[in-house]
Amino acid sequence: MKRSSLFIILPLALFTACQQKPLQEDKDPSADMRLINEVNTKYENYYNAGDAAGVASLHTEDAMIMPPNFDFVIGKEAIEAAIKSEIEMGAQGLKFDQIELIVNGNYAYETGKFALKVVVNSEVLAEDHGKYVVVWEKQKDGNWLMEKDIWNTSIPLASE
Repeated sequence: MKRSSLFIILPLALFTACQQKPLQEDKDPSADMRLINEVNTKYENYYNAGDAAGVASLHTEDAMIMPPNFDFVIGKEAIEAAIKSEIEMGAQGLKFDQIELIVNGNYAYETGKFALKVVVNSEVLAEDHGKYVVVWEKQKDGNWLMEKDIWNTSIPLASE
């Protein structure tokens, strides 16, 4: 082989060998989307069964939720207490209606709508519906957990 050919082939071989692997976002995200939707179903089931600990278990250790009319709630223990408080006030019948779910590597974001009722002594005191945004984080074991979650009502404030 001529020496000049070596100068062409060697850099090309090194370039090819050193190229980065394709980003995860290039692979089919449907399996991750299915897993996230399974977690959403668990969330609804835990919430509607009154299981605040179950709901909290679907969040990362340092997760942050931003419920309406409250400051930031950070960490699983605090999230459990906040959800327990909602449930004890009579919130039930939670239902999610996902609008969009985008998976990009180890993170995903979801937007959607929710609906629930506040029931006390078998009487529906209020019905609420609104919107939410969730940032998901894929864990080392392949599970998806909520990292950030914000929701708020779509019901307008009563005018005085």
